[in-house]
Parts: sequence; structure tokens; C-alpha cells
Amino acid sequence: MSLLCRRCLVSGLVQGVGYRVFVQDAAIREKVSGYVRNLAGGRVETVLSGTIESVERVEQALQLGPAGSRVDRVDVTDHAVEAFGEVFEIRATTRRTGE
Repeated sequence: MSLLCRRCLVSGLVQGVGYRVFVQDAAIREKVSGYVRNLAGGRVETVLSGTIESVERVEQALQLGPAGSRVDRVDVTDHAVEAFGEVFEIRATTRRTGE
């Protein structure tokens, strides 16, 4: 089983609309580990780690978002594989301006 780890930056109306909980639900359903958090500039960052198929299914969900959200863009980059165990968590908003 081949594992994949990706970082996704989501732009649009994705804060204050339940987007992080939506992502967490999708990740748990697909048995993907990692995290999701709001960024200071208005985007949402998520790091997904799991099988290729499961990560790709969560990435498809990122494009949709929950009702009330509007996803304008999802930038995906490969990420060094991290040991998240089996946990997918919602992290606190980052205060960095460099994102």
C-alpha cells in the first residue's frame, strides 16, 4: 500500500462556514490523517496523508465544500510524509502572515 502526503491551500469563502469540520468529516470517512486549519489571509490549509485513492477522494471533496461555502481555487503540492498516526485534527488558526 503506497502512502501519499499532500498540502492543499483552499481559497474562496472557506472561513466561518463550517469548512474545517467538513474537511475533517471527509478525511475521517476516508481514513486519511493530517490536519486542517484557517490561515490568517482567509485561506484554509490542509495536509492529507493516506493511500493515493483516499487522499484523492478528500481532494475532490475540498473542491465542493459544505453548503454556504464557495471554493474558488485549490492549490495542491506534494508534502513530505509526516507521522500523524490515525488522527485528523482541526488546528488553531495560524497567525503567520507569510502563509
